[in-house]
Amino acid sequence: MHCEPINAPIDILCNFIAPRRIGRVLHPARVVPIKFYWSNREYVVREIIKAMTLHPRPGVKELNFAIRSDSSDVFHIAYNSKQDSWTLKSVTMEG
Repeated sequence: MHCEPINAPIDILCNFIAPRRIGRVLHPARVVPIKFYWSNREYVVREIIKAMTLHPRPGVKELNFAIRSDSSDVFHIAYNSKQDSWTLKSVTMEG
């Protein structure tokens, strides 16, 4: 495995799932990446491996995802609420 830092802006298509109550449990709103565009190519999200929310600074929320597309590579993407932008942080390549 080899992790390649990228730190490039990307365009992304997401589903925004509204908060909902099931019984007594309130499930928070969620962002679910569907596909993203990087380097003139479309990558369809086949699997979300990990999703995290970070608060790196007061007033800033960062959503981080580790996702897999059609290949075995893992893409690390992040949304920054203050800048309202998505970034491809890195790619971990198999083999």
